[in-house]
Amino acid sequence: MDPENKLYAGPRDQLSSYAYVGAKVLAVADGTVVNLQDGRPEETPPNFPQGYDLLQQLGNFVIIDIGHGHFAFYAHFQPNTLKVRKGDKVRRGQALALVGNSGNSDAPHLHFGIEDGPLPFASNGVPFVFSSFTTTGTVTNPFDDIAAGAPAQIGTARAGPHRNQLPLENEVLTFPTP
Repeated sequence: MDPENKLYAGPRDQLSSYAYVGAKVLAVADGTVVNLQDGRPEETPPNFPQGYDLLQQLGNFVIIDIGHGHFAFYAHFQPNTLKVRKGDKVRRGQALALVGNSGNSDAPHLHFGIEDGPLPFASNGVPFVFSSFTTTGTVTNPFDDIAAGAPAQIGTARAGPHRNQLPLENEVLTFPTP
């Protein structure tokens, strides 16, 4: 969100209205890049694109083998911003690409998860935790209102520092600077 707790400020269909477009996405762990896609175009919010095959739906993505049968999956990057190539070794905190709106996406965001395989549509998501984050609070108003341009109302539920947890739905987070 932007400083006024809005998803966008300006025309909803302009990527420049989203304060977080172009933010650096950092690797969550050391590993090796095993799969990626780049060059998919940005989409125009708030509409989902039509007619994409499964791989196109992911937009621009990176998958990193982080060991022990686990793979970190990141998707919807801006086109041509990937800073890694297949086979590259990455370190935790290393920049991978920039937040965008490629693939099957109706607004800019980062799609992230840990999976049990290197192929997104042939893998299962697995539970994970973040070592450290701070929660500002929890969004209390309906997402449809926020998507329509209203600021998020943030209550104090679960506000404060957290360690070795997975954030809950609708929590507003900040992560420590690497």
